[in-house]
Amino acid sequence: MGYACENAVESEATFCLATDLTCTCTNAAYLGTMLACGFENAKSTKEVEAYTKWFESQCPDLSADSLNEIYQNATKYMVNDTSLIPGFNISIPINVPLRITEDVYYINYETSAIFDYNLNDGFYMGSGLTGYWAVIFLFSTIYRLLAYLGLTNILKKNIVIRFLRAKLFLPASFKKRHATSWVYGFVPTRWESFVIFGWFVLCVLFCSTRYHYFDPNTYFATKRIQMSRYVGDRAGYLSCYMIILTFLFGGRNNFLLWLTGWKFSTFVTYHKWVARMTVLVIVVHSIAYLDCIVASDYYSYYIIDGWYIWGCVGTVVGSVMFMQAFSFLRHLSYEVFLYFHIVLAVFFLIGAWLHIKPMGLISFIYATAAIWCFDRLIRLVRMWILFGGYKKTKLSLISDETLVFEVPYNPTIFRANPGSFAYVYFASYKIFWQSHPFTMVPYPERKTLKFYVKVKAGLTKILYKDLIQTPHREKEIRVCVEGPYGSYHNLTKYDHVLMYSGGNGIPGPFAYSKKLCKDNDFKGFIKLYWVIRNWSSLHWFLEELKSLAPYEDKLQLIVYISKFEDYNFGDMKEVSSDNSSSNNEDKEFNKEVVMEKESTSSENDAVKTITEQLPYCEFRKGRPDIEQVVADDLNETGSGSVAVVTCGHSNMCDDIRYKVSEEIYNRSNPIELIEELQGW
Repeated sequence: MGYACENAVESEATFCLATDLTCTCTNAAYLGTMLACGFENAKSTKEVEAYTKWFESQCPDLSADSLNEIYQNATKYMVNDTSLIPGFNISIPINVPLRITEDVYYINYETSAIFDYNLNDGFYMGSGLTGYWAVIFLFSTIYRLLAYLGLTNILKKNIVIRFLRAKLFLPASFKKRHATSWVYGFVPTRWESFVIFGWFVLCVLFCSTRYHYFDPNTYFATKRIQMSRYVGDRAGYLSCYMIILTFLFGGRNNFLLWLTGWKFSTFVTYHKWVARMTVLVIVVHSIAYLDCIVASDYYSYYIIDGWYIWGCVGTVVGSVMFMQAFSFLRHLSYEVFLYFHIVLAVFFLIGAWLHIKPMGLISFIYATAAIWCFDRLIRLVRMWILFGGYKKTKLSLISDETLVFEVPYNPTIFRANPGSFAYVYFASYKIFWQSHPFTMVPYPERKTLKFYVKVKAGLTKILYKDLIQTPHREKEIRVCVEGPYGSYHNLTKYDHVLMYSGGNGIPGPFAYSKKLCKDNDFKGFIKLYWVIRNWSSLHWFLEELKSLAPYEDKLQLIVYISKFEDYNFGDMKEVSSDNSSSNNEDKEFNKEVVMEKESTSSENDAVKTITEQLPYCEFRKGRPDIEQVVADDLNETGSGSVAVVTCGHSNMCDDIRYKVSEEIYNRSNPIELIEELQGW
C-alpha cells in the first residue's frame, strides 16, 4: 500500500522539492495526503496496522499516535480535487492535503502490486531452482550413508529398485558412450541427463510463466515496455541464484562432494550445464532490459551509467566463457583454456558485482565470491599444511611409458585412501604453474605416496623429454601434492569384489585390493583384472603385484596382454595415450622411436622370470571380451553381494557399465558399480 500511495500522490501533485530530503517526513500536507490515501483505501484494520508500521519504518521519528493525529488534523483541510486549488500546477509544490480518489489509488496499487509480485516470483523461483538441487543432494547423501553402513544391499534386491538402477541410474544416456569423449564432450549418464533435463525445464518455465499484464499502468507507458521489464527482472533475479550454483559446482573443494560421494567429474558435468543455463538466462535478462530502455527512449542515459556498463561487460564475458568451454576448444590446449577461463570468471564476477550493487542484491555476489575464495584457500591448506609444501623426490621414466615418483607424507593429517587422487605441481620453470590430477597409492607403513603417471601430451610429455636426456632416465625434482581428493568406498560389506583396470588405471584397484586383503572385516573374495598392451608394462608395477602374494586365499590376479607375443622388455618403442584414472590431458596419440629391441632369447628369459615371480597370477593372451568376462564373473558370484570397480580405458569402462546395467535387472543379488575413471 505504501508504494502505491507514494506513486498515486506523485501522479496527482507535488508537495516537496527534490532537494528537500526531509520533506516527506516533516511536511504536514504531504503526510496528511499519504495517511488519508492509506487509511481510507485500506480494506481492513489489519491493512491499516500494516500501513502504519510501513510509515513508521519510513519516518522513525513518527509514532502510530502522532500519525493518527496528523491524519485527523489533515481531514479538516482536505481538498478532494486539484481543480479546487487556485493556480494549480503539478510541478509546483502545494501546501494543502489532497484526497486520492479510489480509482487513482487502485491503478497505482495494481501497478505496484504486479511489479512486486514479479520480483517476489523471481526470489521464490530462484529459491526453487536451489531447492531442486537440494532435494537431489539430500537423497544422494542419505543413499551414501546407507551404502557406507551396508544397508543398501537390501534395497538393491527389490525388483522396482533393480529396474530403476538398470534403466535410469546406471546406463549411459544412449547405448554405451559415457566415459568415451566425443567432439562435444563427455555424454552424461541417463540419470545425469534426466537431472539436467529437469533443470532445463525449470529454468524455461520460471523464465516464461506467471507474468501479469496490467493496463492502465502508471510505471510503464506501453505493453512492450511493461512486459520486457518483467522478463528482464525475472531473469535477473533467477541468475543471481544460478551464479552461486555455477561457482559451487565447479570447485574442487565443494562440500557436496563429501556429502554425496559423487565423483568430481559428475559435479563438473553439472557445473557445465548449470553454467550454460545461467549464461542463457543472463542473455535473456540483458536483451529484455535493452528492449525496455530502447522502447522507453532511455538508452542514451543508461549507456553512460556504470551499473549498466558493467552489466554489459558481465554478459559479454559470460557469453565468451559459454563458447570457450566447448570440449573441442578445451582439448586444443587445456592449460590455455583453464587460465583464460579463470581470468574471464574474475571479470564476470566483477561485472556482476558492480552491476547489481545499486540494487541491494550484493549479498548474492558476496556468497559467490566467498565460495570461490574458500575453494582457493582450501587448496593452499591441502598443499602447504596437509602435505607440507614442495618436497624432493626422484622422478623416473620406466618402460618409456610411465613416470614414477614417490614422496613422503604424514598419514596422520594427509588421509589418503584407495582411489584417492591429487593435483601434482612440479617445480620446473617450464611447468611450475600447472597442476594435473593423478591417482596415488598410499603406503602409510612407510609414510610415502607413490604415483604412476602415463606419458601423454602436455605436462607429462615435457617431463618425458627431460628424462630421456638424463642418465638412467631419472632425476631429482621437487613436487607439491594438493589433495587428497576422491571418495572412498567401503567395500568390506560385499561378498565379491570385481576389479577391472587397464593401462595406468591399475593403482586405484590395486590399492583397494590390498587394503581389503589386509582388513579382517572383509570376508569376501577379490578378482583383480589388469589389461595391458605389452609385457613391458609389468616393469613399472611388478613390485606392487608381487606384494599381493600373501593374499592368494582372498584374491585372484588376472593379467590380459594384448600383444602377448611381443616379448619386449627394453624400453617401450611408443609413447601412447592410454587412459588412466583421469582423462584431463589431450587424447593425442604420440609416437617416438627410442630404443632398439633386445634379443629374443633374453626376452623369453625375462618372461619366464616374470611368471616365476608371479606364480599366483594368471596371464591371458589378447584383449578380453570384457562384457563376457563380466557376465561370467557375475555368474560365479551366485547370490552374494557384488561390487564392480572399474578404472581403465574409457571404452572398457563403458562396456562394463553397459553389461552391469543389463545384469542388475536380471539378478536378484545386489550389485554396485563404482567407476573410478574421471574425465572433464
